Amino acid sequence: MYKNRLGELLANCRVDGKELSALMVASGSAIANSKETTLYVSDQERAKESMIGLWRGQFVRPWVWRIKN
Repeated sequence: MYKNRLGELLANCRVDGKELSALMVASGSAIANSKETTLYVSDQERAKESMIGLWRGQFVRPWVWRIKN
């Protein structure tokens, strides 16, 4: 568990000793929240380099899409 920049307590979910967030980011199924923590940033970079999941084609980050729409 850790606290985000607003002081909210966040928890990591694990299955068989593996962190679900890390698995999701590494597979290109989720985005690392680099504004809150450096966790998963390296997993995301590997997914981007491998062009898997979200990184297969052009991808608009959700906050950018919300601004434009």
